[in-house]
Amino acid sequence: MTNQTFTELFRPESIAVIGATDVPGTAAFKITRNLVKSEYDGKVMFINPLHTELYGRTCYRHLRDIPEVPDLAVLAVATEDLTEQAEICGKAGIKAVMIVSGGYREADEGASVFETELTALCRHYGMNMLGPESFGFQTPDFGLNLSLFPKPLQTGSVAFISQSKAVSEMVAEWAYYEHIGFSYFISGGMMTDIHFYQIIDFLSEDFRTECILLYMETLDRAREFLSAAREYTRRRPIVVFKAGKTLPGADIIYSNRGFENGTHAIFSAAFRRVGIIEVHTLLQLFNSAEAFGKQKKPEGNRLAIVTNAASPGIVATDYLLQHGGSLANFSDLTLQKLSAVIPLQRRISNPVDLYAAAGVKEYQKAVLSCLYDANTDAVLVIYTPTKAAEENKLANILVKIARSTDKTVLVCWISRRDKTESKIILENGDLPVYHFPENAVNIFLRMYESHLNEDMLYETPSSLPEEFTRNRESARLVIENALRENRTVLNEAETQRLLSFYGIHSPENRTVHTLKDALAAAKIIGYPVVLKLLSSRIEHISEVGGVHLNIGTSAQLKTAFQEMQNRIAEQNLSDKTEGILVEKMVHKDYELYVSAEKHPVFGPAIRFGMGGVAYDIYDDKEYGLPPLNMALARRMIENTRIYKLLRGYRGSKPVRLTDVQFFLYRFSYLVTDFPQLASIAINPFAIDEDGGIVLNARAVLDPHTDPKKGRYHHLVISPYPEEFVSEVQLRSGITVTLRPIRAEDEDAERELLENLSDRSLYLRFFSKGIKVTHQMLSRFTNIDYDREIALVAEFSEENGRKHLAGAVRLALNPNGKEGEFAIAVRDDWHGRGVGSKLTNHILEVARTRGVRRIHATLLSENEAMLKLFKTRGFRTWKLDEDTIAAEKFL
Repeated sequence: MTNQTFTELFRPESIAVIGATDVPGTAAFKITRNLVKSEYDGKVMFINPLHTELYGRTCYRHLRDIPEVPDLAVLAVATEDLTEQAEICGKAGIKAVMIVSGGYREADEGASVFETELTALCRHYGMNMLGPESFGFQTPDFGLNLSLFPKPLQTGSVAFISQSKAVSEMVAEWAYYEHIGFSYFISGGMMTDIHFYQIIDFLSEDFRTECILLYMETLDRAREFLSAAREYTRRRPIVVFKAGKTLPGADIIYSNRGFENGTHAIFSAAFRRVGIIEVHTLLQLFNSAEAFGKQKKPEGNRLAIVTNAASPGIVATDYLLQHGGSLANFSDLTLQKLSAVIPLQRRISNPVDLYAAAGVKEYQKAVLSCLYDANTDAVLVIYTPTKAAEENKLANILVKIARSTDKTVLVCWISRRDKTESKIILENGDLPVYHFPENAVNIFLRMYESHLNEDMLYETPSSLPEEFTRNRESARLVIENALRENRTVLNEAETQRLLSFYGIHSPENRTVHTLKDALAAAKIIGYPVVLKLLSSRIEHISEVGGVHLNIGTSAQLKTAFQEMQNRIAEQNLSDKTEGILVEKMVHKDYELYVSAEKHPVFGPAIRFGMGGVAYDIYDDKEYGLPPLNMALARRMIENTRIYKLLRGYRGSKPVRLTDVQFFLYRFSYLVTDFPQLASIAINPFAIDEDGGIVLNARAVLDPHTDPKKGRYHHLVISPYPEEFVSEVQLRSGITVTLRPIRAEDEDAERELLENLSDRSLYLRFFSKGIKVTHQMLSRFTNIDYDREIALVAEFSEENGRKHLAGAVRLALNPNGKEGEFAIAVRDDWHGRGVGSKLTNHILEVARTRGVRRIHATLLSENEAMLKLFKTRGFRTWKLDEDTIAAEKFL
């Protein structure tokens, strides 16, 4: 993909259809017919040597015969002709092509080679390619139907992107008859050139799109996808249905697309990490199109239910409470208002059961009473057909109510007919209508999840309980020593050593080879002790008698040691052992399991949950992607069953959760630093109120890791760029630390902004009334290092407290080649050279990152910044009387 804007593709001013025809039954015919019937008013050119005229338009024999170079070419030709036609388009200077041809993967064993050649050809000529095997796309507000679906879809605020032709057709048909509108309807097909992340970046700049729906089977370029998705979900929701959750389903996808999916739970963890809402049925995806395109998101999970039949209200309540929602707890005033519309003999509560004879007025009063209650976040109106309430009148009233409130209103309209006039009134009034109560409640919870996701993305992680230092070099030597010996497994002593360099410790121990040494070690360590066989070639040492626990005396040690030696001899294991570990026996209340293993799509994924014998029994697990911060670590802990126990349950002593968080934080950085780790598992990590310790651990190495790819090539989440930390001396002799900003810097960033004068704020933000909010600060500090470069100048007071003297940032465009420059320095640090040092450093970082152009807009009265730019070779020019543009090519 070369053109990030996709203007020529999705909003072209001219289109050429190569292979256009009026012969029914082919994709070429459908595309040609639908384009002619659409309201698109751009230029349309048909190319097919078998026709001279199509639909009253000239049909050209060859692309070179058309009067001008089109923005977009649609290749609706035989599979064997695709490469030739794509090259013709490239040579002609066309910037975008769409390929609807399909079937080659099933028919041709060399499909992947063909696919690679076609993609390489398009990139060589700078063409964006949608497909192959695309169902096409529609841009409804542009009047453009270039899909295989015969009807034009309505204009709306939801964008739909699919990898499946069949699902695309299904969604299009459903949306057409349900009157659901789209900003864009896009079938990506095989997505060999254009990927999900690039379309998301395009849509992030589109004011028409308020929500993105994804049907996903495979994911390529996972790092870029998560980066683009995180940027989008900071402001608007993304909802995904991921197919291939089971092993058989994943196998079918692999045979069709040639991609491995791996464990689906890690897809779910990745989606959560960047704020994507995952749904689990296509119906939920369809329903999301209605809700997110029409309704406001609730700020809480408290739902009021108003119904004229008890049973649907019960069903809605059960589903709500079983899936993490809660019933709104009405105030006394609301209960008093409701008593006026509910018969005296009935109990007034939530759900609000009006009774079968309730009319429009009763519904209106009840719904408004619930909406006015401060304890209500949303109202679900359930209506079953009765003679008492006039359907159309009630529908109109509900539309007016929904438009007059900032709260979410959903409707469950239980009717025997698919389309009634009342349903059409509701849909045209932007009120989602559901046939079953569970569907409505599910959408309410998904909408609330979207609100939670936004909060999560702006969450400020807690500070570390202590300074985190790691000995990366010593850890590297442990790994490289094993690989030099052609070993891919570390024994327990080696794994413990590796973990210790990251502050994750094991009980005191000694490696011995003789009984005499074992007795001496136990005496130093103190009884009781454990004996463990050390081996990098025996996976489960307990199964060969390699573990003896709770040895309390020297006599017991002699017996255990001899038994272990006998077992080694009996099983001919002497050449597979590297000694025996004598270790202090430790008893703690809880046992945890922590591991990391490489996923084919997302790289290393961390698993956390119950450990010890409970590991196999309860299957308690939560996944996360490294690196973790303290907030992400806590979220992993909270999503496990053992969380309640760790907090203290029925009189048991709670552990310090910060200990578990910090343990996961340290572990994630070990995984982050070493792509050579194929897997590493700790089971158990024993913990109580006094802290935690590793009782058993094993690491497996990947000998095929390519060090030339860089230290962090195995990650899909960009880690903190430590390589950009440096200390510099100012003119006054004061030393400051220049470093990338961290999410934990929110309070320091707030202090920095509060120490800017009104004039400095005006010069930085072009506004005199700046309100410093948590969301603003989080946006500045909790950044994606792949998409933004932000550096701070940190100084320390005599008491050791640290502050920020200034900050500089480059907001990069999606391809990372251009960045917008901005800088702020505390007024009491002006004139000391902080701005110069920060600017020099960020220019150097930008060069390292491959940024080619830096630009900025500044006020003409900002003389200090103008001087800064001129001394560093920026070109400047006036935009108007008040503002100046600046740019520098690196």
